[in-house]
Amino acid sequence: MAKNSRWSREQLLKHLRGRGIEIGALHRPVSAPHLSILYVDRLTRAQLNDAYPELEELPIVETDIIDDAETLAVIPDDTQDFVIANHVIEHMRNPIAALLNWRRVLRPGGRLFMAVPDKYSTFDREREITPLTHVIDDYLHPDQDRDRQAFLDFALFVSCRVFHVRPENEAEAFADELAAKNYRIHFHVWDQPAFD
Repeated sequence: MAKNSRWSREQLLKHLRGRGIEIGALHRPVSAPHLSILYVDRLTRAQLNDAYPELEELPIVETDIIDDAETLAVIPDDTQDFVIANHVIEHMRNPIAALLNWRRVLRPGGRLFMAVPDKYSTFDREREITPLTHVIDDYLHPDQDRDRQAFLDFALFVSCRVFHVRPENEAEAFADELAAKNYRIHFHVWDQPAFD
């Protein structure tokens, strides 16, 4: 999150060069004529359309590389001039591992271009900010119970209280449904001071 930045996305993109990847672009891919970008996602475009029916009217970009955003297991070390991850880090169960792997694939001098949503500008506005200790625990001690709590938190505060699409007594069942589908909720929530 840029502090009171007057720089536009286009101005920031001018600082990138060469060949790189964009993770999780969905329907809002970065496009810049001076860059060669491959799009990375965990699913093909057809699978993404099935997984996210709420985006069915939007033009999801074709996936070039199928990979997990946290591990980037199929992308070799030191091969990318840049990594773009706009509105992705909050979807990671293990943000520190993701950042380390995004750095791993960058060549020396490579750049990470990342945008992180401020909770007050999103449907997460009713959720608690994720403390740094939680993020560190996610890295040192990944835990399915903590992940399950994130699904419940998302179901209760986003689905039930912000969007009002189901009653609160259905939050537990909806959390189980989201977890079973491996739906990529916002596992973490930040505002600008918390992320900085």
